Amino acid sequence: MKHHYVPVFYQKLFAASDGLLWVYDRKLRTYKQLHPLAVCSQHNLYAFEGASEPNQIVETQFLSVVDGLASAAFKKLPTVLAAPAQVLLVEIVYFAALQYLRVPANKRFISELAEMSGNDMMEAAFGNLERAAASLKEYAARTGEELGVTAESMVEAVTSGEVIAVATERPFLQNVLERSQKVAEVFRGLDIKILVSPPQVGFILSDNPVTLVSRPGVRAGFRTPGSFIFMPLTRHLCLRLGQPGSGYGPRDIDRETVRYINENNEQFRPFRDGAIEDSTRKRNTPQRKREYEQH
Repeated sequence: MKHHYVPVFYQKLFAASDGLLWVYDRKLRTYKQLHPLAVCSQHNLYAFEGASEPNQIVETQFLSVVDGLASAAFKKLPTVLAAPAQVLLVEIVYFAALQYLRVPANKRFISELAEMSGNDMMEAAFGNLERAAASLKEYAARTGEELGVTAESMVEAVTSGEVIAVATERPFLQNVLERSQKVAEVFRGLDIKILVSPPQVGFILSDNPVTLVSRPGVRAGFRTPGSFIFMPLTRHLCLRLGQPGSGYGPRDIDRETVRYINENNEQFRPFRDGAIEDSTRKRNTPQRKREYEQH
């Protein structure tokens, strides 16, 4: 099954009148017009591998439900922009938290962590003959099964790199399912502002649309003073989460602020309606950062 890590309903909010997107291909370094159905998807990205066929429960009973609620919230937001209901903002913020976690970049990160942990555990268990013998004995006592290998062969296989840990889909899917609510709680504790672009310019979308930025030279974190989280909602609306005291509600912004947000989003080679922003411009310049903070 094709799974979209940037949902189709979300992409459509940035499409041109013909329903197509201009998409930048990182590998080929080319631009092309594509329908959202053909963009930002992977086969069975959220499926648990089964004995006979993949289990689609995460896609069908979790992600599709959240995406449905978010789609309705995104559609309603422009009509109640002056005073959106709290429940509406909760739906949008939860979607932002989920979008932060569901992307392939996070899968690679979580899988690498799981594999490093697995390799460390194997090195601890089979680093020498004494530990290897003890580990095999403990496994047999715990499971009632013999592995059918010797301590010497396991030491050789692990220390030579012949046997390594390979992450399945489970660490990533567990991370998405277990952390989405926690990240959403952090996001809800921040000040929620909706930025409105001038009609002549708009926000861009990328395959990692939730962007965390901070002051130059400061490591960004959700609660780091001076840090902001941006997620474009439509061509002319952008969610901005800031530290308490940074402000709530809608705010009109100028072209340079839109450009600042888009340039930070460009680290992921974005796509948007009409044309792609120039990806050669420098991001995160101190001058433009100061300009944003004055708004």
